Amino acid sequence: MKRREFTALIGGLAIAWPLASHAQQALAPPKRVGVLNQFRCPIPPASAFTRRLVELGWVEGRDFVFDCVSTVGQLEKF
Repeated sequence: MKRREFTALIGGLAIAWPLASHAQQALAPPKRVGVLNQFRCPIPPASAFTRRLVELGWVEGRDFVFDCVSTVGQLEKF
């Protein structure tokens, strides 16, 4: 490898390095959705709320997580 080729290679790496490191951003933790439910947990995937989140491009487990508390048969806790 000649000196000019080596210098061009090092210069190209110096320019490309910040671009490559910028692309590797840490993922944000998923949003937590709290649900107090008098029926059952977990939230059925066919619920209107869940369907709308999927329509918006959200993925359960990656973008949001349900925290569901159920009061089945214990209305005094509700």
